[in-house]
Amino acid sequence: MINRFFTCFSLLLCSLLLTSCSSSQKEPKVITTFLEDATPEQKQVLNALKSMNQLGNFVEGERRLANPQRRLMNSINQLVAINQFYAPIGGLEGYNNTVFSLLNKKNGPSNAVITSPPFLDLRTKTANVWKICKTGCLSQPKSFELYVVGGAGDRLNLLDKTTGNPLPAAKLLFLGKSLLERLFQDLEAREYWYYKTTGKQLHIPIVLMTSVEKNNDAEIEKMCRDSNWFGRPQGSIVRMIQPQVPLIDKQGRWVVSSPLEFAMKPGGHGVVWKLGFDTGVFPQLMQSGIEYSLVRQINNPFVGLDNASFTMLGFGALNDKSFGIATCPQRPGFAEGMIVLKREEDKGCISNIEYTEFETLKKEKPELFKGESLANVNFLFAKLSDIKQAIEIDPIPGMLVNAKTEVDALVEGKQEKVVAARLESTMQNISDDFTSQVHEPVTIEQLKSFVELFGRDKIMSTAKRAYVAEKVVNETPVSCLYDWHQTNRNLLLNYVKATLPSQESLEQFIKSGPSYYFDYSPALGPLWEVIGQKVKNVTFKPGSELVLNIAEAAIDGLTIQGSFIIDADWITGEPSENGIQYSDSVGRAYLKNVNIKNVSTTSSDMEAILEGNQIREGGCRIHLRGSSEVFAENVTISGDFNLEVPNGIKAILKNGPKGEVVVDMQPSPSPSWQTKVDWPEGQAPILIFK
Repeated sequence: MINRFFTCFSLLLCSLLLTSCSSSQKEPKVITTFLEDATPEQKQVLNALKSMNQLGNFVEGERRLANPQRRLMNSINQLVAINQFYAPIGGLEGYNNTVFSLLNKKNGPSNAVITSPPFLDLRTKTANVWKICKTGCLSQPKSFELYVVGGAGDRLNLLDKTTGNPLPAAKLLFLGKSLLERLFQDLEAREYWYYKTTGKQLHIPIVLMTSVEKNNDAEIEKMCRDSNWFGRPQGSIVRMIQPQVPLIDKQGRWVVSSPLEFAMKPGGHGVVWKLGFDTGVFPQLMQSGIEYSLVRQINNPFVGLDNASFTMLGFGALNDKSFGIATCPQRPGFAEGMIVLKREEDKGCISNIEYTEFETLKKEKPELFKGESLANVNFLFAKLSDIKQAIEIDPIPGMLVNAKTEVDALVEGKQEKVVAARLESTMQNISDDFTSQVHEPVTIEQLKSFVELFGRDKIMSTAKRAYVAEKVVNETPVSCLYDWHQTNRNLLLNYVKATLPSQESLEQFIKSGPSYYFDYSPALGPLWEVIGQKVKNVTFKPGSELVLNIAEAAIDGLTIQGSFIIDADWITGEPSENGIQYSDSVGRAYLKNVNIKNVSTTSSDMEAILEGNQIREGGCRIHLRGSSEVFAENVTISGDFNLEVPNGIKAILKNGPKGEVVVDMQPSPSPSWQTKVDWPEGQAPILIFK
């Protein structure tokens, strides 16, 4: 890839490479002093900097520092780690050379035949899809979750409202919950469904790839601690820190942020595979019997919806695949890679082409863009033993240059903004290493990797940049919120059989807010067929709101005019020191033919909705403590109504002679009703209410 910004500097960069080794530099005193006690690894780094002519800019201004040796020690140790990690491509010098090589790469004709890939179509739930889904659910004990959460999220412009300090993308609030919390909630829902299906406890290991960018790793550790590890055993969550890499300006200099400190940024998520094995995290999981991984990025909250996770895991496990990629139809104007089939002679593999290469690709292979292209969702399946073999050949897959990073730099003693380049890589492009012999027509069975095609509304909407009024809304939290609203509309209309206000456009949504509002705990499903059996025949009047933070519900015939919220403390089970113990001791609601009438209406403030800070003028709210229940049949709840049901109590709601709500609190040492799961082979699960 050649970034236009760097084209005019290509000859200069090559010249710098050719002359760097022959140039001589007088070593400053701060360096000679450091070398007296330096380790061989530290000396190797300093020699590399010298050979690349990067020492002069690095040490400029060091005399102003109170303790330059400490600053130098920290920087050199950081570079030692980078040198070791990138050793397969030549360490620091190899990194430097790779950046220049990619910037000056001439995209000549390729022998590869690139076409649309074969895929498993998940948009229709056939008997085969349900078989795969059930296999995925039952294969969860052999899997772990890998969450790539170290992204800088520079374009989100996310700041702490108290301190003004920049925050990592993981802290972005979406419907009142951080993106990180939503990842954990999606997993909790799948584990709870595993419990309901098998009766067995399960806490799937989680690996978080964090970074030091914007204090990301420390912030995420604090989020985990403050939330008591999101209801999970602390030992089931492991963090590994993504390597930082140097930035190179248009003159070929490594960008210096301050004396004796190079500017650094995360080096792309393609390092995740090598990092997992280098740190020993993946080998330890394999020793414990873990075979598979599902991989998610932080900025797409849609991946956990419905059956996506079960079918990705299920197809990979059922067919002994090495790798899997989720995809959906591309949307014009969005920065998304393209999933393709790449063939050379009789060899073929699934591959990803980054959107930055589309301009060239449209000239070479215009046919790829005539039909419906498949977007890269960055939701992956991986078989660990096969990944281990692949990284021995291709330790950093999908290397490319991000040549548009704006960063603060120290230039000739002054701070200024510069645009610089850094080496990145893509985790999905390890699929290029899983080649197999193919023949026409190429089918999914012939390939080591697989592609699953989902409807876009259930798998893909990202928050990549901050929303600015009257600017492009694509890939902002606001467009993500609108997509969420539209996806919930699909759920409500086609599964809950709800009656809804008319559908609004994106412009209307931004201007006036949602015409109704619905949110729910993922544990209510996660499968939409399950949600549709728990919640039926709901009527939303314009401006109304329904929030179900609950897993166990038997709702049939609910009309809402105003706001109605049910919150359960124990959604999936009782908390303990070893994480939530999934059980039937949860909050539950039985509502039949219930009318809610109050004056509260939905908010039109997008920021308030995203942050969960909607101002409600009254409404109806039921709070279920511990293992408690609410029961209401043929009841109208008018006006403001707040009810807290203690643990072990069943609250029975009735209307009094004047229409008022009468609450009868009865002891309920065990649930008065439960759901049991019958999941026939090749069919949707059936809930039996007892």
